[in-house]
Amino acid sequence: MKNLYKVLTVLLMLVVSALTVQAAGLDINSVTVNDQSVATSLSVRHIDQLYVLKFNITNTDNATNAVDYDIIVDNKVVSTSAIQSFAFNQTESYSVTLPALDLGARNVKIAAKIFGIVSKETSFTLNVGTPTQIQISSAAFDVSQLTCAAQDVNLAVSYRNYGSATDGTVKLVGAVNATKATATLPPNSLPLSDTFTFNSDQLKVGANTFNVVVEYGSGLKVTSNTLSLTKPSCVPSLQTSLSSLAVIQSDFGKNKTVSITLSNTGVGEVTGITASVPTGMTLSSLTGVTIASGSSVTATLTFTVPSSLAAGTTSLGKVNFTANGGLTSSVDVNVKYELPKSDLEVTQVKLNGKTDGDLKLNTDNTFKVTVNNDGTKDLEDVTVTVTIRNINDDNDDLDEESDSFDLDSGDDYTTSVTFDLAGEELTEEDYTVEFLVQGEDKSGKNYKTTYTQTFTVSREKHQVVIKNTDLSSTTLQCLKQTSLSVEIENIGKSDEEDVEVRIENSVLGLDLSKKNIDLDDYSGSDNTYEANFAIEVEDAKAGTYPLIIGVYRDGDLDDSVTINLEVKDCGSSSTSTGIYDTNTLTAQLQKQLQADLEAKKIADQNKVVSSNNFRDSNAYVGLMVGLIVVLVLAILLGIAVAAKKN
Repeated sequence: MKNLYKVLTVLLMLVVSALTVQAAGLDINSVTVNDQSVATSLSVRHIDQLYVLKFNITNTDNATNAVDYDIIVDNKVVSTSAIQSFAFNQTESYSVTLPALDLGARNVKIAAKIFGIVSKETSFTLNVGTPTQIQISSAAFDVSQLTCAAQDVNLAVSYRNYGSATDGTVKLVGAVNATKATATLPPNSLPLSDTFTFNSDQLKVGANTFNVVVEYGSGLKVTSNTLSLTKPSCVPSLQTSLSSLAVIQSDFGKNKTVSITLSNTGVGEVTGITASVPTGMTLSSLTGVTIASGSSVTATLTFTVPSSLAAGTTSLGKVNFTANGGLTSSVDVNVKYELPKSDLEVTQVKLNGKTDGDLKLNTDNTFKVTVNNDGTKDLEDVTVTVTIRNINDDNDDLDEESDSFDLDSGDDYTTSVTFDLAGEELTEEDYTVEFLVQGEDKSGKNYKTTYTQTFTVSREKHQVVIKNTDLSSTTLQCLKQTSLSVEIENIGKSDEEDVEVRIENSVLGLDLSKKNIDLDDYSGSDNTYEANFAIEVEDAKAGTYPLIIGVYRDGDLDDSVTINLEVKDCGSSSTSTGIYDTNTLTAQLQKQLQADLEAKKIADQNKVVSSNNFRDSNAYVGLMVGLIVVLVLAILLGIAVAAKKN
């Protein structure tokens, strides 16, 4: 019985060991054949080389394992490795030379094993194609650089027939064309060679390209890589240059001189130079001037600086040159005018307390701008105007100006400018902000400088805000009904699908809501929504009632505002003498009646519209009753006023 127990224990341990081995992990990677990466298949052409298979095996199991592998080609094991101990995360590289393979698709498999059990396999297909019969071994010129003197050039070609072709033609094609016929191409021959010879006079100036082509059999051919020879320019070359001339305001209207450089970058002399210049300019004489190869000369150009120039580079015309052999060249005459440096300089900008601050939505944004007076004059009435460019889709600008301040020579001053971006539709990620600083000295001379900087908008992933509210009647009297519209906007980065707008006042028992509102993200075309509510407070006593308007996202409050609704007793308005003003009261009643009608329209907007005439509807009856009440009250008040006067 004890022996049976021991046998069962050993068997159980073997089973656990086997299961552990099956769960162990190996990885096969970096597979190449003849140094070409292999994924699922690779096409190869076999001439006289073998196939070298390379790969890595990594032990990804958290244990030391005994690892070996098999290489299988078309279900036949062609190579097996010795067992090797692998620690955790150990990687080993292997190189296996495969035997010669038959033409066609050959299935190759690498099987990595732990304790003799396959843990990882990877397979791919080698598509072995028909071998090329002719192979060009080399093609090279005997010179690397040509000279101006005529010279013979030799191109040596070496090639070999690996197949069974028996005749062929070797051609040189490109800048020079030539043909060499080979009557016999011995099968499986040793390397053969041919030489093409031509003169450099046959080449053009510049790059000349060539290919060697061996044609054989019935329309078969093999082409070498492209070869190139460059022939230098063996004639004179005229090049001219002139840098832009920097001018200042005091140069306006005055004569200036600049030097034009003429260079010969070719071979031979440049002679017979002539020039044409724009009207009003003069050029020193070039009569009899000769420019040797590799040399240069200068000519002096005189011109008048215009009396006014815009900042930047201005072209005043072109000087054209000609010389022997039809040589031509030209040069632009440019002047560069830079505005004088301002004595005012913006040295630092902080947004919301940070030099790298962001624009914040729906709140105040404060720019703190530090200005330095680097001049010699004390300045007064200095202001900083901050402009946010293209603030909306209409490309409007938003600007604010700082309070004025004095700024003595050498001093700094920091001023603040605040923007309220609540209600602004900032649909871009970044905005350009311009800072214009202006001031004057005691003589009245103006100074200014402009500085621009780009700021990024800080956005929450989720943020829905109340953009606008409109209570049609903020004061109710007699007819205690009004309407409220609430516009909300999604200024966050994400679309929202469960937004709710609520109107609440516990004293009035008011609890209205619009639910299941979907909004696009801040950049979408449907990121706003207008909710309309009918407000009825028939039983409300006179007083002021705060209406709390909240927008909720996924049940959580995102934004809220409070507006006041004032309720008055009917007929409470009076003149200073205690006599009712019938005209005022009638106007109030008419206004509230209109508000009541609007409120009823909103309340009925989700109901099916009756096909009966409006005169037969309850709304029409209610409207007529309201008008009658107004008329009766007006008549009674008129009688009361008349009796009072009597």
